Amino acid sequence: EGAGAPARWHAPLPAADLFLKPANLWGGQGACRITYVATDQAWRADDQTRLTPDTLAAYADRRFHGLSWVLQPCLTNGPAWAKFSPGALCTVRVVTGRENPDMPAEVIGGFMRFPCQGAVVDNLSSGGWGTDYGSTGRLGPVRSLDPGSPLFDRHPDTGAVIAGTVIPAWDRVSALALRAHAPLSDIAMIGWDVALPGDEPVLIEANTNWGVLLDTPLGGTRYVDILTQPRWRCC
Repeated sequence: EGAGAPARWHAPLPAADLFLKPANLWGGQGACRITYVATDQAWRADDQTRLTPDTLAAYADRRFHGLSWVLQPCLTNGPAWAKFSPGALCTVRVVTGRENPDMPAEVIGGFMRFPCQGAVVDNLSSGGWGTDYGSTGRLGPVRSLDPGSPLFDRHPDTGAVIAGTVIPAWDRVSALALRAHAPLSDIAMIGWDVALPGDEPVLIEANTNWGVLLDTPLGGTRYVDILTQPRWRCC
């Protein structure tokens, strides 16, 4: 929704938890879970404000001081990923790239993120944990953004084994990102955030400014080969 614009719900708001976040910030800044209270037939924000379809848009405008915002269904981890989180949604960042518009997209690299206890997002900048993965989706040791962070083989909160584990549904997660990049022939690289709320992965968002990998040097990936192609150098 745009700041100050009347709310236009494209479908009735579901009687379920919602997820509200600014549209133009990064790292999970400002994101919050809005909990549906069935007995009240209304929602409660994390500051306990009672919300209805008539008041939610104005609340979001106030909360984000006029910034544009996004309201989505609040997804939860499916059974295959539930062990990797004490609550919030896990996502896999899949970075795809193509040497030129006529070539198919390929997976360049990426990482998986794991929320910490009490967090509403999995971003490392919000206290989460993460690790890179190899071409087969096999995860490495997990760490935080703290330069002094030790490496863990297990999730520090849930105890789930991470290091050496292949991302559940990796083949479908990577295939989804590649299909999404296929029609976007004018973009060299995209970092896709993919979740697994059920049996099938879903795209959460696309990032053209996708940062860097956690531990893998970009020089050890196809990053340099792709971005030094004449097609991308001239754009």
